[in-house]
Amino acid sequence: MRTSYSEFIQRHLTRGIVLLCLCYLYAQIRTLSATAALPLLGPTAAFVGAITNISFRFDPGLGFVADSDGFIITPACAGIRFFVIALSLCLLGSWPHRLNVKNLCGFIVITFTTTIIANSARILSLCMIEKAGSNLHLRPSWIHEGCGVFIYISMLFLLSLFIRALYDRTNHHDA
Repeated sequence: MRTSYSEFIQRHLTRGIVLLCLCYLYAQIRTLSATAALPLLGPTAAFVGAITNISFRFDPGLGFVADSDGFIITPACAGIRFFVIALSLCLLGSWPHRLNVKNLCGFIVITFTTTIIANSARILSLCMIEKAGSNLHLRPSWIHEGCGVFIYISMLFLLSLFIRALYDRTNHHDA
């Protein structure tokens, strides 16, 4: 099937605008306060707290603090970078020629949910490693980063499979 020149321009213009918006969003992450990150921090703290019975309190300067366990869910740990990367995967890698308000809202919901799950899995796995007592003889920062990289890459892979399945299903119905 051949696309017209105007469809080609529209598709790539849409991709360009989306890419610029995502780059702007990613650039703003560095200055994000705990209050601004609350939409991702709050559900993550609630989910982790419900599973572990850890009590969190919100500190506007820090994030969600677990006084009894000695850790903090900060904006840097909120999974905001993961959210932007996952949203990029959804928007740029799936239906760029079908980008509309309905799809955008769906992608945001999918990405938000995936981010909460991924970030909660990271925090829960770190809690389990700490409670099990680590004989890995690694710096805690290495364990923290390594665990995050493993979980985030795994979740992005699963998200890409899910988005691909949606794309294939939609193309099958359109044919």
